[in-house]
Amino acid sequence: MPGSRRSEKRRRSAQTQLRLYPEERDRYAAEAAVAGLTLAALARKRLAQQHVVARVDAELINELRRIGGLLKAAMHKPWLAQDARRARAEIGAAIAHLGGHPAGPAR
Repeated sequence: MPGSRRSEKRRRSAQTQLRLYPEERDRYAAEAAVAGLTLAALARKRLAQQHVVARVDAELINELRRIGGLLKAAMHKPWLAQDARRARAEIGAAIAHLGGHPAGPAR
């Protein structure tokens, strides 16, 4: 592995075969792609009962933040304040969920 910091003595060499239906393999391969993992890495994480987090599109998060900023401005309008606060809290929770961070209080 180029750029790997692992010792040359420690390499994964043992193999295990797993039989899947084609639709199962497709579903797992898609899940691995979303998480930015290989199918083998996804399987290792699942077997070790480790949490698999999806890799998130930074552009999507930036757009959600932009919308959140617009909602923050709308909160200063008395006729929009309540709905804007609720929408901003929901967007904040969505950003935290997508980014794999716990949701903090809405500001």
